[in-house]
Amino acid sequence: FFSRESIPDCKCEKCGERGVTKSMTPAGLADVLVLHLKRFSFDGRKRKDRVEFSPSLALRGTKYELRGAVFHTGETLDFGHYVASAKSLVSSHDRGTCNDDVGEEKAGWRLFNDARVRGLAPADLFDSPSRQRTAYLLVYERTRT
Repeated sequence: FFSRESIPDCKCEKCGERGVTKSMTPAGLADVLVLHLKRFSFDGRKRKDRVEFSPSLALRGTKYELRGAVFHTGETLDFGHYVASAKSLVSSHDRGTCNDDVGEEKAGWRLFNDARVRGLAPADLFDSPSRQRTAYLLVYERTRT
């Protein structure tokens, strides 16, 4: 997104030179980044390119941690199912609540699929080709160090 892009057919208004390079630089970075992976083409068909994502991200010296992700299964924009995963920073025991599907697990990743919530091993999130092909939104939060 922030890399330089060559536009060969564009003409500079100042000097008349053709073949300019465009780049974008944010003025500042937000505390929360929501990365929307463009999974659907203009005709509504789903793109299934593998997109590897990691637990952490660094942009211009600012570090972020993945806090949540939304996944879409299905073939088109009009048909499919969404599930979400989020990183719980406290255990259910710490909150004084317990969901039978989640149990007394430690803080960690959860998968939310309609009314069902269950623990999710990091490998099932980050090393899964299925998740990498269905990731739709990634939510990163700036780390405080």
